[in-house]
Amino acid sequence: MKHFVVINDKKVEVLQKGQHGIPIVILTGMGCSFEEWYEVFETLSKTNQVLMFHRPGLGESEIGDDNRNTHDAAEELHALLALLKIAEPVILVGHSYGGLCAQHYVKMYNKNVRALVLVDSTSVDLNILDKLDLPVLNRESTDEVWLEKCTSYSLMKQDELSEIINPILTHKQKQLPDEIQQRLIEFQQKPSLYKAMHSEIKNWGKDAKLSRV
Repeated sequence: MKHFVVINDKKVEVLQKGQHGIPIVILTGMGCSFEEWYEVFETLSKTNQVLMFHRPGLGESEIGDDNRNTHDAAEELHALLALLKIAEPVILVGHSYGGLCAQHYVKMYNKNVRALVLVDSTSVDLNILDKLDLPVLNRESTDEVWLEKCTSYSLMKQDELSEIINPILTHKQKQLPDEIQQRLIEFQQKPSLYKAMHSEIKNWGKDAKLSRV
């Protein structure tokens, strides 16, 4: 189940279950915990080996002063598969920003991927989409707005951030085991999450171009 490995001298939180079938790797979205995939993870693990990990800054994975981007995520996944001795090609599932990371991984290590599944993925045409005239969306959720929020949150202490960030669980999430619900809440209240998100947002326009296969 959950364990830790060391990649690039940093502790990385890993969730792994299942002994048989084609390995399935799930890359989560920006600011998303792998606990959000709990039900999918449990179901798939009955027939397949399933692997998820928190990128540096997410969950209990350590982050330094590195500049986070999809190339780093792809290299970390490659190192993780080697550490876990998973040699056969995997089914790679990428959600949202994780989909951009998955596309970058395929570009770098296509022979290691049996199939690619993109779930509401960030597009490699992100730069084109950003030029669309979407007044409401652009006013409320521009990259600049998010970068400012992430900078502010990343500099706070965890108890300060906990007073500001009060996650509301969805109806489906409230049906998950109590310990999973608690982890989902705590995940959003860690300053390191916003440090990682700041780098990912800052770089994702360039990363989209680099991830194009």
